[in-house]
Amino acid sequence: MMRPVLIIAKNTVIEVLRDRVLYFLLVFSILFMLLCFAIGQLSYDEIFRLSVSLGLSGIHLCFSGLTIFLGCSLFYREIERKTIYTLLARPVSRTQYLMGKYFGLISVLAILLTGFIFCFTLVEFLLGVPFLITTYYSFLGFFLEACLLLSVTFFFSSYSKPFMAITGSLSFFLIGHWISNLEFLMKDSESIIFKSVGSVVVRLIPHLESLNWRSNAVLKAHVNNVDLSFGVYNSVVWSVLFFTLSIIIFRRKDFE
Repeated sequence: MMRPVLIIAKNTVIEVLRDRVLYFLLVFSILFMLLCFAIGQLSYDEIFRLSVSLGLSGIHLCFSGLTIFLGCSLFYREIERKTIYTLLARPVSRTQYLMGKYFGLISVLAILLTGFIFCFTLVEFLLGVPFLITTYYSFLGFFLEACLLLSVTFFFSSYSKPFMAITGSLSFFLIGHWISNLEFLMKDSESIIFKSVGSVVVRLIPHLESLNWRSNAVLKAHVNNVDLSFGVYNSVVWSVLFFTLSIIIFRRKDFE
């Protein structure tokens, strides 16, 4: 069962890397370095806070955007190029196809994140900023969130057009990071309707801020085992849930 999955995953990695996605990483790296060098005349504490905060925030937004774009454009490209018909005509189940594509894109994202980490580390070294293990927990959070976001893009893409899939995935990303604010507003609100709707949203959308450890990096605060374990648990459970829903919908999809 795993052989077709691995073959599809490998071909997905080669296809995406040939699609010049890495040029995006190069452009970001150059802009990031120029920005960080521009603040090089500040005091030591300001250099650390600004370079870490700006660097991690920029990487987070770019990485999440790439995840949504790659995940949502996958099905459209396959259908447009007719390659999906060739694959599904072979002894490959739709579940194996989705698993291969998912693990292939996860591999690509891991390669891209490694590039981001290298560029970030290089700039921090050139600025004379110390290396703290707390800073690199943020990258783990980015990857866990990407795994979840990718399964969400698969879910939306399995039944909708690319534009709607991107809109849905982006909305999911924004709401997921806004839930903590929503919970705060629900406590102060006197509206029963607002509290009812808010409660549904809180239960249906995962708390993506549980994977955001950028503030720990800026404050040089350690990420405790409870937060780390909950973040991993949150990512794995929701990823499996959305990926399972994607399989159910994709199995019923008619490509004729």
